[in-house]
Amino acid sequence: MIASSESQNFIEAYMPFLDEILEQPAAIRRTITALQHVDSDLGQVAQMLRAGAINRIIFTGMGGSYAGRDPILIRLNEAGLPAFGINTAELLHYRFNVLDKRTILLMVSQSGESVEAVRLAEQWKNRGMLVAITNSGSNTVSAMADVSLAFHAGAEETVSTKTFTCTLAALTLIAGALVDDDLGKLNTDLEIVVSAIEDYLKNWEPNGKALLDALQPQETLMLMARGPSMASASNGALVLKESTHMLAEGMNAAEFRHGPIEGAGAQWPTLMFMPQGRTSDLNARMVIDLVALGSRVAVVGPTNPDPRAFHVQLPALTEYVSPIAEIVVVHALAYRLAKHRGLEPGKFARIGKVTRSE
Repeated sequence: MIASSESQNFIEAYMPFLDEILEQPAAIRRTITALQHVDSDLGQVAQMLRAGAINRIIFTGMGGSYAGRDPILIRLNEAGLPAFGINTAELLHYRFNVLDKRTILLMVSQSGESVEAVRLAEQWKNRGMLVAITNSGSNTVSAMADVSLAFHAGAEETVSTKTFTCTLAALTLIAGALVDDDLGKLNTDLEIVVSAIEDYLKNWEPNGKALLDALQPQETLMLMARGPSMASASNGALVLKESTHMLAEGMNAAEFRHGPIEGAGAQWPTLMFMPQGRTSDLNARMVIDLVALGSRVAVVGPTNPDPRAFHVQLPALTEYVSPIAEIVVVHALAYRLAKHRGLEPGKFARIGKVTRSE
């Protein structure tokens, strides 16, 4: 058993990661303020889209930056825009020729200094339009961009938390500006999300512990979703792998039925992101089936389709912004799970905050 003084030092070692988790409501509000004129900032791009001068939008990023792609791509696609996501390393080395002078390259890089992002921006410079979304706006990628947008999450030392939620908030507003959505309504939706996060974080410690106790992951954890919430599944798996060194897989719930369900059971506890939306009934059916197969399941969303599943209740949020609140549930879980496994949550041991080597 750890002595009280040692226990106190152990807890203090976790504070940077925890502080960044708890700061997210304030950080997201900074993002909303920073992008209050995003419709003007993207005015030329929106005009080019309306005039048919753009033939495609390519979203690119690495790690958590790329994991946030689904909400914005789905919104752009629903508006009839040809928007697709390609990992920056793959775009740089294998798919660069998909870009032409009528392409908008929408690049997300939290630091604006990641090696692949810098090299792609250099290669693309003067060939077509680059819209850069970064944390500070003062970095190498932003300096080469035609349009530079900053979400101002603030300094972050550990595994990405507030930079990811702020990226999602920024992309919500950027998508709205490109398809001429009501930005006032989007700001209201985002404020509702911030309030939901504040409510969840008021009891972050018992919430994280209860979820950990319900899932009891040993070496593997599945995260499932559909639609915009694929951002939660993809980034959630990344955060858990980085923070807890546990194998976590983010998977589309529909894809899980196409084979992997054969392995479902107690060895694969599952976190299901189930916001109110067009596929919530399909996700509910998956929850019921997984419980019947012996999986420990936790549902993140406004409703729980099976009383045998653990329920992390969030309010009924707009489907596109739900991932901003959903991922905070994973942050609390990652903190508790890392601590349970004897690790310092959020601390990088083999890489730095910015990846500078390919």
